[in-house]
Amino acid sequence: MVGMVFQAPNPFPTMSIYENVAAGLTLNRKGISKSDKDAVVERSLRGAHLWEEVKDRLDKQVLSSPAGSSSDSAYSRAIAVEPEGAAD
Repeated sequence: MVGMVFQAPNPFPTMSIYENVAAGLTLNRKGISKSDKDAVVERSLRGAHLWEEVKDRLDKQVLSSPAGSSSDSAYSRAIAVEPEGAAD
C-alpha cells in the first residue's frame, strides 16, 4: 500500500482536519469502527508531530486553520493508510 503527498498538497477544502486525515481510511477500510478511525487519526497526527497543535480543532476545516495545516493534514492522511515501510 502506498501513501502519496504531492508537491503541492491537496487537502479536501470542505472537510475538517479529522475528515482529511481519515479520508483514505474511509475509502480503503469500509467497515472501520469510529473508535478505530479515531485511534488511527490520532496516531497519524502524532506521527506528523501535529497532535498537540490540532487536537482541539479536529472539526475545523483545513483551510480555516493556520498556514501550513493543509500540507500537514496531507502528510497525516498519507500516514493514516499505513503505507509499507512507514515505520522504517
